[in-house]
Amino acid sequence: MLRFGLLCALLGCAHGSGKPAAAPAVALDATPQLPSPNRGGYGSAPSIPKDPLVAKLVAGRRWDEALSGAATAVALGVDELGAQAVAPWFVREARYRSGYPWTVMEAQVWSGPRGAGAPPQLTAWLAARGADQDLGVVHARGRTQEHWVALAAVPDAPVPAIARRLPVGAALELPASPGWSYALGGPEGDVSGGDLAAPSAVRFDASGEWVLSWSHGGVERASIALYVGVEPPSDMLLEAPVDVAPRALVVDELNRVRAAWGGQPIEGDAVADVVASALLADPTRPIADVAAPVGLAQAHAATCPANALMRCLDELVWSVQSRAVLARADRPLYVGLATNDAGRATVVVGTEP
Repeated sequence: MLRFGLLCALLGCAHGSGKPAAAPAVALDATPQLPSPNRGGYGSAPSIPKDPLVAKLVAGRRWDEALSGAATAVALGVDELGAQAVAPWFVREARYRSGYPWTVMEAQVWSGPRGAGAPPQLTAWLAARGADQDLGVVHARGRTQEHWVALAAVPDAPVPAIARRLPVGAALELPASPGWSYALGGPEGDVSGGDLAAPSAVRFDASGEWVLSWSHGGVERASIALYVGVEPPSDMLLEAPVDVAPRALVVDELNRVRAAWGGQPIEGDAVADVVASALLADPTRPIADVAAPVGLAQAHAATCPANALMRCLDELVWSVQSRAVLARADRPLYVGLATNDAGRATVVVGTEP
């Protein structure tokens, strides 16, 4: 289990102050200086890296301290998780912790000998980035190698600055942003949202974890996790067990999430398997048309590569719409899994009436 606070204490991460600092002289043997992977609020944090090697690389570009804090979490996770540390599910939780709200569009990691400097692939990657992109770039020393991590995002969604932890009853006004919409999922399974043609006020009236997202043209472009009346968790909500059978992976991961939310355990279910199979065979079918006849009052599904089931779990856990199913702590939850010869998988979660 990754605990970034302890890792940073050992490796010397900086605390996010948001104050620019002048870049010192470059030295290939310089000790890496990592921005903190934990911040108390969400928002843009343009700055100058304190790490001299990184500062030289990103000079003249939009390096963001909050996004780079997420890159720190990725760098600290590479030794334990390998390529999974740049998987979307891991990067999402990393940016939630570091206070960066916008969706990461690209994530890369390169590893090499200590003291070798930045790899040429990173230089080429930076040259291909647009002026509209925030960059999160760090380098860290692993057990045997040096890791260079690069994240990119476009901060276009109209996300106001907000603390990660809020008191019960807190309110937030979302500014008018024609063409954009928002969705809000509460800890008790309540889901709301609408367009942002005019300002919208949202209220956090229940204790627990909330998810707020912004979309444009039907595509989610930003999302945040908020903790109302409770402390943000110290551990990752999702993990990546090694050598676990697909069904056990799905059930165990979702049970971990349900336990964190105070819900009843999840059960693998043959009926939910039938729903998953039907949706995998015909993704255009409305899920209610398949789930209701077999006794699932509410259901949500995610489809992903069969060899990357964490993508399905990431969607199910953090999608606002799925909160109406997953967050219903008062009802048993059933999960189904189906795979096909094309290497695709569908995971379904559902509740009884």
